[in-house]
Amino acid sequence: MRLIKLLVTIAVIGGIAALFTKPDAADFDAFLTEAVQQRAAAAQVGNTEDSALKTAALMGCKLRPGDCAALVREAVDVTVDEQLLWTQFSVRGLGRETECTGAFTRIWCADPLI
Repeated sequence: MRLIKLLVTIAVIGGIAALFTKPDAADFDAFLTEAVQQRAAAAQVGNTEDSALKTAALMGCKLRPGDCAALVREAVDVTVDEQLLWTQFSVRGLGRETECTGAFTRIWCADPLI
């Protein structure tokens, strides 16, 4: 009987924590900005397989990653579906589509955003 009470108490505490720590749209924008900046930092300029336009865009992203992230954010459509304990983000744009989930201040996606 004590074990059941303990498990119920832990579940209630976990639920309350999830309720107050689920990410919102602003958190997703920060997540997307960080993903764009990491991708730009890791990419190599001068890849012979890339087009001139892609190389120019990459150079622009390396020089001004904040502006690049803002352009990417404008180019994608994000639908936010807030549940009681988590948030679901549907992301479409730039030839990609993915579902992301946020809970406990973390966001993770089924497929890479970029």
